[in-house]
Amino acid sequence: MSNLNQRCERILSILTHESGYVPLSRLLDKTGISRRSLYYDICKINEWLIEHNIETLEPERGKGILITAENKEKILAELDEKEYEDYYQFLPDERVKLIICLKLPTLFGVLNLEKSIL
Repeated sequence: MSNLNQRCERILSILTHESGYVPLSRLLDKTGISRRSLYYDICKINEWLIEHNIETLEPERGKGILITAENKEKILAELDEKEYEDYYQFLPDERVKLIICLKLPTLFGVLNLEKSIL
């Protein structure tokens, strides 16, 4: 079962709270991600939508993405009922921050050792 990360949830939130077609440029502006990342996230979202028997997102050239009111209700209901599993898939920038936080004590230990030598 696929799990949506925060970025995918943000994209779905934008799409479900907008009316009519949502241009891809608006999604790019609001999320601050690249076009390639947006398409990757749409694929992940579509996998999740299929698992929940909801119509997939189909970007239309020159218009954007349209979600019907019925599908918006289904998506919001699924997100409200979403059960978080015992794991979380970190985004690349989150992984970098986590690694830095985990390595800081080691770095400070080395710096203190060098101070005591001098």
